[in-house]
Amino acid sequence: MSGHITHAKKVTRRNFVKKVALTGAGLGAIGFSCFRFKNWMKSHSEIKMRNHNLDGKAHLIRKNQNIQLTSASKTSVAIIGAGISGLTAGYFLKKSGFDDFKIFEMNSEAGGNSEYFSSKNGQASWGAHYLPIIRNEDALLKDFLTEHQIIVGQKDGLPIYNEEFLCQDPHERLLIRGHWQESLIPDYGLDLVTKNELKEFHQLTNELKNKKGRDGKFIFSIPIDQSSQDPEYLKLDQISFKEFLIQKNWTSEAINWYANYACQDDFGTRAEDVSAWAGLFYFSARNGLAANTEEQSVITWPHGNGYLSELLQKNIKDHIQLNSSVQKINSVNSRFEIDIQNLKSQTGEKVSAKNIIYCLPRFTAPYVLNNYPKHDFLHYSPWLVAHIAIRREALTKNHHLAWDTVKYLESDLGYINNHHQSLSQDQESILITFYFAFTKGSPTENRKRLSTWNDDEVKNFILSSLDKYHPNIETEIQSIDYRILGHGMISPSIGFLWNKRIKDLPKLWNGIHFAHSDMSGISIFEEAFHRGHEAYLQIKKVI
Repeated sequence: MSGHITHAKKVTRRNFVKKVALTGAGLGAIGFSCFRFKNWMKSHSEIKMRNHNLDGKAHLIRKNQNIQLTSASKTSVAIIGAGISGLTAGYFLKKSGFDDFKIFEMNSEAGGNSEYFSSKNGQASWGAHYLPIIRNEDALLKDFLTEHQIIVGQKDGLPIYNEEFLCQDPHERLLIRGHWQESLIPDYGLDLVTKNELKEFHQLTNELKNKKGRDGKFIFSIPIDQSSQDPEYLKLDQISFKEFLIQKNWTSEAINWYANYACQDDFGTRAEDVSAWAGLFYFSARNGLAANTEEQSVITWPHGNGYLSELLQKNIKDHIQLNSSVQKINSVNSRFEIDIQNLKSQTGEKVSAKNIIYCLPRFTAPYVLNNYPKHDFLHYSPWLVAHIAIRREALTKNHHLAWDTVKYLESDLGYINNHHQSLSQDQESILITFYFAFTKGSPTENRKRLSTWNDDEVKNFILSSLDKYHPNIETEIQSIDYRILGHGMISPSIGFLWNKRIKDLPKLWNGIHFAHSDMSGISIFEEAFHRGHEAYLQIKKVI
């Protein structure tokens, strides 16, 4: 999460939930105290494991297989990929009155990193769980959120966010030295030197939120390309975030862990492998203010940004073709011919398109586009994401359950409580989502190792991690639904954002428009949304 998140102390739905939690979960706690779960205890082997991996689909584009093409069709605009950037491009095309477009998506659901999971125990995101309150200068996204009643008004020049969607208190908890504390910023048991380091660090990052360069632009902005081009700050892209901290003489165990947690959370890699510009961006790019909540609050839903994905999809569902793996794109007589494999019927389709918006991660382009160069500077770490059905009471011993739970000095990213937004706190079992980014060692070697893992190896890894939070946790778990992502979000490595990205990732290549958030080098909803809109504007000029 971006920085120290606090909330206004008003008598609202959110603070009501906090009061309920802090007083023993109110009626929910009474309910728990009145019932005995005699049949809950489970053995390790009884945990149901379900694998939702996508590698079988994703690797098809590497095989260069010959598909038997049994049908053909035409469209003016083909959008490759139904992640947020592709859906946004389609959303604005439809909104403009243009109908001659198709969106091709490999998966059985649209959404990309905002795709979500559903079960009898609830919903949970496979990727993006939240949207921080947006920068006040972001008029495009503000209009979208207003249109869909996420922003519901204005007071004293500041937006009012829908109270239902603001993350309820308690927001975060950190297990540190056997003690639960609120907030993910380490505090308990720290010496004065360490506390001063953290204080100085946050003073700097807060100052940078509203600081402008000599060109009059904010040092850090969203979208990223609106950031200042002042050389004094761009040079931060040439050193690692860890080196920046060392230069500031911020070297304590606590600040190193906190920096690594932040970089793994948003970039899928460690502070030593992320540029200092990107590391500071994490803490300082979001300076949005609201009339009814504190700075750095977040908007969230049980299924995470799946809620936003569904808003984008609502009026374009007829344009989205799921289970459609794009194998090859060729330029023929001023048009593009796209070979598509239907993963349900195993049939092939050739689609002729006048224009293409490419919304897949950029590392896929050499496999799909003829003569497209391979970019060795693109880095993606593999991830494990697991949705775990677990007895609520097992997570609330000694401390109230928060939305986000993390353990100090561990390399995992903790877990999200997907039931946090519900006023009902008396469910016997809930769904949590556990995250782990494999950042130590070579991403390629990690991918190879993870590709051999079976259900038991995944289960043992998850249980060994969660046991550090809650001893003997395996007896409280019903099921684990997991996905191993060979390539997570793009990592803004040293020198990438303001050198390689600008020079070697063109927005237009042989007539093909690129719109994935890789174009930004920062994998967040806002960047994907703006990339999709920018591609829409370019396409509108030629259709």
